[in-house]
Amino acid sequence: LGNWFTVNNLFRPKLALKAGQFTRLRFLNAANVRNMGLLFKGHDPLLVALDGQPVKPRLLDQKALVLAPGQRADLLASPEDGDITLALDLFEDIVEIAYLVRDGDAAPPAIPENFALPPNPAVAPGPAGTLRTVQITIEGGIKGGLKSAKFRGETMDLRALLENGKGWAMNGAAGPTDVPLFTAAEGETVVLAVENRTAFTQAIHIHGHGWQEVSADAGEAAP
Repeated sequence: LGNWFTVNNLFRPKLALKAGQFTRLRFLNAANVRNMGLLFKGHDPLLVALDGQPVKPRLLDQKALVLAPGQRADLLASPEDGDITLALDLFEDIVEIAYLVRDGDAAPPAIPENFALPPNPAVAPGPAGTLRTVQITIEGGIKGGLKSAKFRGETMDLRALLENGKGWAMNGAAGPTDVPLFTAAEGETVVLAVENRTAFTQAIHIHGHGWQEVSADAGEAAP
């Protein structure tokens, strides 16, 4: 996991933040295994986008913004009350990682109550009752309960999998498979029902496709 944290490749940098306006800050968790719980001391920023997708703006209310590996978040911030300290909530400790230093004395204009980023152009999903659901089950890792999985066309027990450097499985297969997990027609909307049976939070990236998180009722966007 590591215990040395940097921001823009620097250890505890001081970054100027212009007063009298709101600055859009884009945070990217570039760690490969660690979730980052980002805290803002001295300011309550407005969250406006996650992974490049606009969301209903909301204040963090002094709570940590948790970013999984590879995840991005856009926030609006202004140092009207002075410098802002960025820190990480590591559960057992709080570690300061950077400082947003106030540049100027002007106060920012008020943000309209109905403010929101314009939506990205995206294809609307089909009617909820017509969507096909595909089950994706993730198993493995320490305390993950994985007993066996297919690897290179052969069913192996956990010991054999570990000897081949494989400790994780998706739908019972370890590593890439000759046959895709599923196929879909061009333009088709598919609901992925992901079940995480591991002992860890898993960061899932879906490359090359538009997607959105949904609640238990298919087609209803989650907050």
